[in-house]
Amino acid sequence: MQLRPCAPGIVLTGPFLVYSSVARINRALAVALLSSPDFSVGLKPHGFSAESPQRFPHGEAIRTAFYRRPRRLDLTIRHHWPHDFSRPRGGKLAVIVPWEFGALPRRWVVRIKQNVDELWVPSGFVRDIFRRCGVNRERIAVIPNGVDTGVFSPQGESWRPARARGFVFLFVGGVITRKGADLLLKAYLRTFCHRDDVTLVFKDIGSNSYYRYCTLLPEMRRETKKKGAARVLILTEKMDDRKLAALYRGCDALVAPYRGEGFCLPLAEAMACGKPVIATAQGPSQEFCTSKCAYLIPARTTALPGGMDGYGKLAGKLTWLEPDLEELAHTLRHVYEHREEAALRGARGVDRIRPNLDWTTVTAKYLERVAALTRAE
Repeated sequence: MQLRPCAPGIVLTGPFLVYSSVARINRALAVALLSSPDFSVGLKPHGFSAESPQRFPHGEAIRTAFYRRPRRLDLTIRHHWPHDFSRPRGGKLAVIVPWEFGALPRRWVVRIKQNVDELWVPSGFVRDIFRRCGVNRERIAVIPNGVDTGVFSPQGESWRPARARGFVFLFVGGVITRKGADLLLKAYLRTFCHRDDVTLVFKDIGSNSYYRYCTLLPEMRRETKKKGAARVLILTEKMDDRKLAALYRGCDALVAPYRGEGFCLPLAEAMACGKPVIATAQGPSQEFCTSKCAYLIPARTTALPGGMDGYGKLAGKLTWLEPDLEELAHTLRHVYEHREEAALRGARGVDRIRPNLDWTTVTAKYLERVAALTRAE
């Protein structure tokens, strides 16, 4: 590919060749940037050790761009944890920032005002948090997370664990309090017992890496071994996108009763696969879920128990959501008993995701902001 003369130089920093939502977003953005003749692009890996590039689509092209230095630096894009709002050595700075709670650290707000040209957030929910905490609305662009609808679709191989039986509920993500894994387990064990033809599958992500200090897996394993408990399976093996899509298709409903999310990518992926979803009604879900294609659990805004250590003073009240446990339990039973209705909602969900959150649409929004920030003034 021939770059256009004087193509702006871009460096994208973050994890790429690992199994996480952040890395999946970074790979899609990296491929879009590397495929464009309008930009000279380098990638800077960050974070946990990488998998083999052969495990990922376009993995070798991504690896080849690692540590490449454009002749000039016009824009640095960062998407990793912890966030880095420091000024780059040259050019402008854009930071992709998911955030899940009702307030920001004050020092973030100060550094954003000093150093960041644009924040790219995945939802209007996150945008509103930053605005309430004092970040100028002109610096914030909402760019949702995307879905590879060629992989995550109703068509394709289906797979479920061999020990799964009957109707299968699925949870995908970090098995942590913020994502409501404990709430889901409590509602499920309250609703079903060992005599019911039902299984709850937790597809854990990150308990051996970025969530290792807050995972609930040990406690959950103890709960599921109690006499009379309904069947629960926990999957910890790594899965590429195709295996994960097959798991979505092989199960009957996805459940995401989160207390805090910036977007909740598993919701969109399950919907793209035509599966009904049960999710917290407030927060980012309301931007692509409706009662016609999802089951929405009401929640109240509450103070975050125990606060948040290590962030200093906050620019607002530190809150998250607390989904209604009784309503969640009732909805699990309802979906289990009304499978045709649930399947119809799942089919409707495909049409909510495909035209709006396919990566072709989402990366076009990223490239539009990159072009605007690197345009000669």
